[in-house]
Amino acid sequence: MFSARNQSAIAGSLVFATMLWGANNAGMKHLVKFWPPLAISSIRFVLCGAIMLALLRFTPWLGRRTDIPVAARHQLWTRTGFVLAIYVVAFMYAIKLTTPANVALYLGASPVWALLLEGRTDKGRGVRWLAALLAVAGAAILFWPSLKLSGDRWLGEALAILGSVLWALYGHLSRGLSSTMTGAEMTAHSMWRAGLLLLPFAVWELTGTTVAWRWDAGGIFAYSVLLPGIVSFALWAHALKLWATSKVYLFNNLIPMWTVFWSWLFFGDPVTPNVWLALILIVGAVGISQANWEKLLGRRWRLPE
Repeated sequence: MFSARNQSAIAGSLVFATMLWGANNAGMKHLVKFWPPLAISSIRFVLCGAIMLALLRFTPWLGRRTDIPVAARHQLWTRTGFVLAIYVVAFMYAIKLTTPANVALYLGASPVWALLLEGRTDKGRGVRWLAALLAVAGAAILFWPSLKLSGDRWLGEALAILGSVLWALYGHLSRGLSSTMTGAEMTAHSMWRAGLLLLPFAVWELTGTTVAWRWDAGGIFAYSVLLPGIVSFALWAHALKLWATSKVYLFNNLIPMWTVFWSWLFFGDPVTPNVWLALILIVGAVGISQANWEKLLGRRWRLPE
């Protein structure tokens, strides 16, 4: 893949990853109407991990393979795999109980949690905080008027908030393993482990559910495995090896915009007038995070990598 020097390629890959995830959010809302969430998550992650490991073994597409230390293998079970499993449960039930747009809104807060997890004090921290808060404000302007807590909706909102925190924690833990393996390897090993951790619960869920085959559901599931599940996660993990977690997670704030777009295109969900103001704020936040502040304002504003 691209190197740390190719900043534009890293940024472009993250935009592409968020575009795929936005479409996945819209599709999952349709999929969970017919298939059980835990079974979808478990099977999807096992398939994603297996396919990525096969690509690593037989092709150069995802980079080189490394000899993973025993301690790192243990952490893949107890840290990244475990957190990823909990995250996807929270995400899937949030999608089921509320709207994809609302879930994307809360995921847009992930850069704030990432900054807190990093716990660093440097001269670039203030700029990252500004960008993160500006992006969250844009997402809030876009979706906040539609948040109505009634019935099980409050549980969906709470799970979406939990998913936002877990997603940031997953990125933080992934970066901690980046010195022992490639991003693609970390993603592949974390995903199949997360899938296996969920498998007993998926079997329990299936025993009480009648699942009928649908071609539209099958198509959405195949897409979720091959593109968001493999391509987006691989690009995201590679970027986490090269950039700070909070810097990568600022691109998370593009997911609400993509979610709105794909939901409108595929399912006819309306686009509200405040989309444009939110777009300005969210894109502006990503722009602030990527600007060369050292060149513009002097060395003391240089953001650490």
